Amino acid sequence: MAEIQGHTARTLATLLLAALLAACALVFAALSGPAEAAFPGKNGKIVFASNRTTGAGVHSPSGDYEIFAMTSAGTGLVQLTDNSAADYGPAYSPDGSRVAFVRGDDVYVMNADGTGQRRLTNAFEGSYDPAYSPDGTSIAFTRGLSNAEVWVMDADGANERALVETWGQASARKPAYSPDGSMLAFECRDVAVAFHSDVCTVRPDGVTGWKQLTTDFAADTDPAWSNLGGTILFTSERDGHEEIYIMNTDGTNQGRETNSSKNSRHPIFSPDGGKISFASDRDGDSDIYVMSASPESATNTPVKLTQNGADDRDPDWQPLPQCTKTGTAGDD
Repeated sequence: MAEIQGHTARTLATLLLAALLAACALVFAALSGPAEAAFPGKNGKIVFASNRTTGAGVHSPSGDYEIFAMTSAGTGLVQLTDNSAADYGPAYSPDGSRVAFVRGDDVYVMNADGTGQRRLTNAFEGSYDPAYSPDGTSIAFTRGLSNAEVWVMDADGANERALVETWGQASARKPAYSPDGSMLAFECRDVAVAFHSDVCTVRPDGVTGWKQLTTDFAADTDPAWSNLGGTILFTSERDGHEEIYIMNTDGTNQGRETNSSKNSRHPIFSPDGGKISFASDRDGDSDIYVMSASPESATNTPVKLTQNGADDRDPDWQPLPQCTKTGTAGDD
């Protein structure tokens, strides 16, 4: 009888946890964002998540998040995913041919045109924040919600293993490889301290070279490497709201890139290193913006690329080869 009662208790606990994770997946979709590296190349398209329901080529009647792509000028919008689950957090492969993304609470992959969608993870704890390695053979990602850890798998979903493990009150999320593959940036958090997180780096073995780059008591998150790996963009709430900051890869010389009374988040360098794309609600709803990599000023006003009244977020920039057989690639 005790064995049966124990089995029943474990079953109920499993069902309760499953229900909690299903509910949390929607919340996590709203809080999570991509963590990327700007792989060097020519500037291609910008992929992003949106819950828009109207517009040319848009088919999302339920208003859940879907993945879209557009040129870096904001034209040529194409919807890449179409289903009833939330799709978000897209990340291009180093050659720009594939996009990893999150559907619900698992990592998927598809071709850059939206074809060939395939599920890579199927874990009870949930998997989020995919980021390709520079050689395209691996994908790092977040596993779990609270007390999250950074995991890695082969690009086809095989050989999953923990990379940055956490214990107790710690959490590691939003991994991003440096363009040369020598380091991994991620959000490191003590979950016992509400809303506090920092940007840390570690070597790809997940153990050596650990360094905490930010120490402000506010939340610092969304690390994104420059195309040559010399600097890291990140989102910080140290100004009382979210702004985009930049720093050297050792954490020195931290400075603000955006300057608005509203939130700016999810930064990404362009593959050529000359521009920054990010999401901001400075005009009301969240939209995708692009500006020069120089700090925002009166002479460097961000350009709004999306004009829909919905929530547009999680931009990532497609890297393309510098040249093709028919000429120069890209749309810049």
